[in-house]
Formats: sequence, structure tokens, C-alpha cells
Amino acid sequence: MATFDVQQQSAIYADFSRYTAHYPELQQALKGALAALVKQRPADPLEFLAERLREENMHIKLESQEKRIASIRIQARNRGIKDRKRVEDLKHDIATHKAATVIQARERGKEARRSAQYKRSMANMWLYELFMRMASKKTHNVDTASLAAYMESDPDVIAQMHLPRRFVKMPNIYATTTRAFVQALRTDPRAFQRRMDWISMAAAFGLTPEAAEEAVQNHAATKIQAVQRGKSLRKRQGDSRPATPADGGGGGFAGFGMFQRCMTGENDLPPAGA
Repeated sequence: MATFDVQQQSAIYADFSRYTAHYPELQQALKGALAALVKQRPADPLEFLAERLREENMHIKLESQEKRIASIRIQARNRGIKDRKRVEDLKHDIATHKAATVIQARERGKEARRSAQYKRSMANMWLYELFMRMASKKTHNVDTASLAAYMESDPDVIAQMHLPRRFVKMPNIYATTTRAFVQALRTDPRAFQRRMDWISMAAAFGLTPEAAEEAVQNHAATKIQAVQRGKSLRKRQGDSRPATPADGGGGGFAGFGMFQRCMTGENDLPPAGA
């Protein structure tokens, strides 16, 4: 009989343990209520136990609610941290993109200025070469009327000068200044000397005296480099014949492919006087 009672109590206790295992709050409430019951030993233990269970239930619910509120606050704080970090990263990316855009724009501006300066320098050397071909061998001056006719693309004047093909067309950068020069010459021919030296001709094309002097120096340096390239080429080929424009030596700029591409391109160079 005793063995049966023990087995029955064990089965009941096992079922109760499995039941309460799914409700940790119940275990906590029972534990607290039973501990108070054993400690205080009230006259009516059932009523005391029921009252203590209600108090434990309220306490557990309040504690659970506080934990839930704390959890919500922690989650909200974490979301705020993540959102602020995302905003800071976005601001950093925008600032980096803006900085990169500014740097790229600055570099493009520098490259454009270098390109424009290079084209201007090449055009000024082209102009000095034109002066050398048009100028008188004795006076080293250019006839003003012939220069104006050249600016207006007079075919007879161009044919009489026997200019190379690269001088038939004029760089576009001189269009405005040459047009103004021709108009001023038509208005008052006496305002200009009958013959012009290099500085005067350069001024007619809009060059300052400093730019005109720089063109002379660049022309001389480029011609020396062309002669040296011609000598090096002939030395490699074992040829002692005189330098020709095709070799890059002599003949002014005729052998300079880069100069020709810059000065004679159909898209870059409109007709003289245009």
C-alpha cells in the first residue's frame, strides 16, 4: 500500500513538474507563496495561499511589464544608434562624392587650360612662321595691304605668296581680331603703316608684345629640336643627305606632324578671315 502511494505521488508530482515547466511564472508564484506560507503559518492556509498567489501574480505581471518596457527602450535606443550611424555614413558618402566632384572639376579645368594654352602657343608659332614667309627678305616687314587681303582669304594674294597648304587656312582663335583689323583698315587706311614688323603684325592678330616675343623663342626652340630629330633619324638610318621637312628638320614646321594636326585640322581651322 505504501509503495502504491509513493508511486501515485511521484506520478502526480511528475505531471505537475512537466506542467509547470511550461509556465516559469507559475513556478515563481508558487515558490514565493509557499515560502511565505511556511514562514508565517497562518490560521487559514488556503485563503492565505490564494491571497499570496494573487499578490505574486500582480508582482510577476508588473515585473514582466517593466522588462518589456525596458526591452522596448533598449531596442529603440539601438535603432536610434543604427539610424544615426546610417545618417552619418550617408553624410560622409555625400561629402566624399562632393569632394571628388570638386577635385575632378578642378583637374578638368587645369587640363582645359593647359590644352588651351598649348593650342594658343602652337597657333602663335604658326603665325610667326606665316610672318617669316610673308616678310620681305630685305626689310623683314610685311605689306599691310597684302596682310589684310590674306586675312580676307583673297585667293590671288594667297597664290602669289606661294604659301604651303597649312597656311591657306587660319586658326579660329584669330577670327575676331583679324576681322576687327580689316574693318579698321577699311575705315581709315592711314591709321596703319604701309609695312608692318612682327610686333605690329602680332598686335593685329591680338597678341601682346610678350606673347609675340614668346612665339619667336618657341619657334626657334622648336626648329632646333626638329633639326636634332632629323640628325638623329639620319644617323640611325646611316644617311648623310641634308635634312628635309619630311625628316623633321629644315623647312620650318613642315615636318612637325603634331603641329600640322593642330593647325590644319578641318574641324578646328575655319577659312582665313571667316
